[in-house]
Parts: sequence; structure tokens; C-alpha cells
Amino acid sequence: MKVLRLPAEGTPSEWGKLHGQMFRKEINELVDIRLELSVKHGSFANADEAIKLAKFHLPVLMDFDRALHAEVMPIAAAAGCQPARLLLLNHFNDLWPLETRKAEKAVAIRVDSDVTEVEDHAGIRPPEADGVEEDAGPIALGPPIEDCSSVMVRTPEGGFLGHVWDVHSSARPYMMMMYVPVSGGSDPYGVKGVWAMSLTGCLGVMGINDAGVAVSTNGLSVNDSRIGVVWPAVVRRVLRERTAKAGRDIILNSPVGSGRHYSLADRSLAYGIETSGLYRRVVFGGPGRRYVHTNHALSPEISEVTVPATGSTSHARYEHLMSDIKESPVSGAEDLWQRMGWSDGSPKSVCIKGPSDKGPHYTETNGGMLALLDKRQLWVATGCLSGAEAQVFKFGDEGGES
Repeated sequence: MKVLRLPAEGTPSEWGKLHGQMFRKEINELVDIRLELSVKHGSFANADEAIKLAKFHLPVLMDFDRALHAEVMPIAAAAGCQPARLLLLNHFNDLWPLETRKAEKAVAIRVDSDVTEVEDHAGIRPPEADGVEEDAGPIALGPPIEDCSSVMVRTPEGGFLGHVWDVHSSARPYMMMMYVPVSGGSDPYGVKGVWAMSLTGCLGVMGINDAGVAVSTNGLSVNDSRIGVVWPAVVRRVLRERTAKAGRDIILNSPVGSGRHYSLADRSLAYGIETSGLYRRVVFGGPGRRYVHTNHALSPEISEVTVPATGSTSHARYEHLMSDIKESPVSGAEDLWQRMGWSDGSPKSVCIKGPSDKGPHYTETNGGMLALLDKRQLWVATGCLSGAEAQVFKFGDEGGES
């Protein structure tokens, strides 16, 4: 897997330029692939409409986090592609439900997050909770080209966040690991660095920081999408925080406009947060022993705005993982690593092996991670995790190590 280490002495603009220069060819190839898929599966009449829609997200990113905006623009410039095309690479299928003719209206009718999100804190599950009741009543959904599984557990070895990333198989050659320094300012206990699994041209898909805070995300297909901050920017922003609770508050108060579920955890607490264009809901919170999320909503409000996707295996995977870790508690890192790669060819398989006769963009498990929260390490691999040798990424005195 490709590895990009950004220099501690660099600025976000310099990091973006380095990223774009190193992976200019790969970035443009992936943009073309994702633009083709967006026109095929999204609500766009043509490529120009898709790019126009992506462009609306640029000022939102600048308002959300100027440092990330300052990183994105030089990536695009150094790679020789339009910034809007780079945002399409990042936000990808979260753009698909949006219609260009309604984009401006969508921004205008956004509900201020600080009104509803404060109430969400009262809905955090008590510490003894370890999942969501079976009668939560979610409907089948999930973007047709993305199906992911996430598991958070507490074991005698420590806490872990495992995640497998199922997306179009043509993305795998562009996967990479990225080390990002973080300026802690005058705080001696501040976050100093981040390891993120990503794609060339992308800000980050999932990862862990040197404080032991990890985050990953699953796609939710919703019908109330809005113009908002691209979700990889939310992942990167959360990873600057030194606690999962602080990361939770970042998500709840971000101008998120698409359907997503965020799993985030540290050595003490774990949270599951679902978002749509108008809602943010904490569906799990506390030091619970186990938590599972796939690609369907667990909160009633977000369930109501979800759109079923033909062929989604979300419910089957969720039921398998929940019953598996309840009946046989996870013993440690190696155990969870193997379980996150389990497959028997049925819809409940955690690892998806797509048939190559469906073309170059069939959905399959491209890779995954296991965050060791107590050790502040990240195990990653491409393809199915079971049987795969993990690449280990950790933190040292000089920054990121592997």
C-alpha cells in the first residue's frame, strides 16, 4: 500500500502540494473513475452537472475548516485537476442523491445543527448498554456501491475499533496510508499526529491519532441530503481531538449534509453517530462492551428518510456480527481481525468478494483497519482481513512509524 508522510515542518498548503505532486497520475485516474460512476448511479444528467454539484461544497469546506481547505486546493492544483473534481473524488456517492437544480434551495433550508444536536445528548445510551434494541425498526438501505461493517469492543486486551471498507473494486489500486502531523499549540498533551487510511487525492477515510482516538464511517442512503461539508474532512477534523467525546461534539456541530454513520472511540468511551441532511443522532454512547453498525439506520428519525438499496446485505451482516460477538466475546486484537474478515459467500459475510464478471467496478472489500486504542496502533490490510498479514502503523518520538 502506498504511504504518504507529510512533514511536521510543513503547512497545509505545502502538504497539499506534496500530495498532488506525488500522486498526480493516480488522482486524475480516480477522479475519472468516480465521475463515471457518479453519472451512472447519481441523479446527474451528465458529468458537468456532477462537477457543478461538487463545486457547491467548496465554500462550505472553507467555512468549516480553513486548514483543510488550504490543503485541498493545492492537491488539486498540483495534480492538475479542478478543485470541484477533487471534492467529487472525496464526497463521491454522498453527492448522488442531490439534484443540481435544487442545490441552492438545499443550502437555504438547512436546519441549524445547534438546535437539534443539544437534545441528542440526552439520548446517549447508559454505560451498561452494548447495542441497540432489536425492535429499532430500520429499513434496508445502503448506497449500491458501498457496504461497510464497523465493530467496537472492549476486551481483556483493551479496546478496539474494527472496520472493513467495501466499495468499488477499481478503488483498490489507489488506497494509501497517510501520516498527518497535528500542531498541538501550547498544550503538551495535545494531539501530535494522525495515521489515516485514505485514497490518493482524499483527505482521509478512517484512522487513529496518537492520543488513541479512532474514527471510521459507514454510508447511509438518505433522501434529505443537503449541501454540506465533505465527509472525509469531518474524519480528519475529528482526529485532531484528544478524546472521543470531543470528536463526538465536532460531528454533532458540523454542517454535515449527507447520510453517514461515524464510529469513534478512545480508551474510555465509544460513540455511534448517525447523520442525514437534517438530523444528527447519537445511537450509542458510553463505555459499553460492544457495538456494531453496518449500512442501515438505527435511529427512528433517520430510518424514516432512508432509501432502500437493492441487494444491500446490511441487515444480514449486522445480525451476524451482533450474535457472533454476544455468543462468543472477542478475546483480543487477533480474534477481531479474523472476525472482520469472515466470509462464507452468504449475505451475512463481513468480507465481500465480488465476482469479476460484473465489470471493473463491482463492490467488494477493498481493505480495512483495526485500531488498537490502548496501544495507539493501526493495523491495516487491503482486501479481506482474514488471513491477511496486517501492516502496523504506530507513533514514535519522531512522528508516524510503520
